[in-house]
Amino acid sequence: MSVIKSGNVSWNNIKVDQYTDITTGYTYITLPGQTTKLADSSNADWTILDLNLLTRTYNNANISALTTEEVKSLFFRDGRFVFNKVRKDVINDVNNYSNTSEFELYTLGMFNNGVPGAVNPKDGRRVNDDGKKTEFNVFSRIIPTVSTFQTRTSGTPFTPSSFQGPNDVQLSSTGNENTYKRSSSFGTLRYPANVIDGMDYITFQAFEYSSSGGLLEGGRGASGTGIGGGVQLPIQPTASESSGVSWGQDKINYVQASAGQAVLNGLDTALATDGNLLEKIGAAGKSTASSLLNSTTTALNDANSIPFIKAYFAGQAVGANVVTRATGGIINPNLELLFTGPKLREFSFNFTMTPRDEGESQSIKEIIKYFKKNMAPKKSNNGLFLYTPNVFKISYIYNGGGEHPFMNRFKTCALINCGVNYTPHGSYTTYDDGSMTQYSLQLSFSEILPIYQDDQDGVGGTGY
Repeated sequence: MSVIKSGNVSWNNIKVDQYTDITTGYTYITLPGQTTKLADSSNADWTILDLNLLTRTYNNANISALTTEEVKSLFFRDGRFVFNKVRKDVINDVNNYSNTSEFELYTLGMFNNGVPGAVNPKDGRRVNDDGKKTEFNVFSRIIPTVSTFQTRTSGTPFTPSSFQGPNDVQLSSTGNENTYKRSSSFGTLRYPANVIDGMDYITFQAFEYSSSGGLLEGGRGASGTGIGGGVQLPIQPTASESSGVSWGQDKINYVQASAGQAVLNGLDTALATDGNLLEKIGAAGKSTASSLLNSTTTALNDANSIPFIKAYFAGQAVGANVVTRATGGIINPNLELLFTGPKLREFSFNFTMTPRDEGESQSIKEIIKYFKKNMAPKKSNNGLFLYTPNVFKISYIYNGGGEHPFMNRFKTCALINCGVNYTPHGSYTTYDDGSMTQYSLQLSFSEILPIYQDDQDGVGGTGY
């Protein structure tokens, strides 16, 4: 047995050592300098050997309090891809073998045994992360070029025998509850595949919509439990935000202002007296009538106001602008710009995704489905009612760690539009397995709650 050690392997802030047998493809991980195996794999299946130690290590590294089940789910949905890649790089490095013949012998054996990443040296086919063998030569497919495109503009769509349906990527138990197999749940979906520690990216995670709190908006948002998985994509060159509130013009003429002030004065006087609310309102009405009469009397005693007052009431009686026709002037509208309410922010994102191998093709397919599924409304069992779609929490991540210290934060958002262009380069081209050579994904979000001054207190980055 010949084992290669890969030190300082990183997954979600956890540093481990990974050991890979280049003759069989068996691999396992340990904490640096330790011998206790955290997890191992002989083929496409992974088994967590010390879940409690893995959970403690994960929580310490990420300052979190995840349960063992949550860490196990993250490992199978996310971590196994990182460790499969390390194994792939080791077993496919010809320099790790004594000679070319040995390299071809062992890699062919690992390919036949379904070791992820193993390449058949005879025809270039590779085993993917789920143990399936590709239908094309990866040596000529690593970097997509025009010469490798298969253009199909007519005829029967091409469906290779190894085509995977949307529910083929799974997680479930096979005896040992900590052993990876398959499940229909979304995992942590990434594009490109190397969006890992040390890079800046944007994350989208779906949550169930919460309407707790009755009719008051403060209770609305996302519930504490995520739908599962999430999406990590590169930050776009056009990252921006815009905040705004609504202001509008408002008018109030002398007569309206006098009446309004009379009402306020009447309410002040009435509410200061004893008695129930109805009695106070009645008293306010009497006081208002008296105050309005006094205001009108004062205006009529002003000789300059008499023509305007007469014309105003005449206009009110006939429904016409008598003031300007009779006097050549207008009653001062006291125009002013007044606050009318907050605005909800909207965000648009555009991602162009070009798969470089079969794994990224599958990831892109699942990313598109993730957004389309979670933005759709839910039906009741009898189909009589519809329920609110899932909502999203969005974050800019800095250096593969926490939220970006110099960019904006997002409140819970609704995905209001999802557009997919399968031919963004202007022609229909696919790879041999039917996947498109490029995708364009357009996402439009709107925050479900407005932003208030106190929301900005204690918020990192540039605030909301």
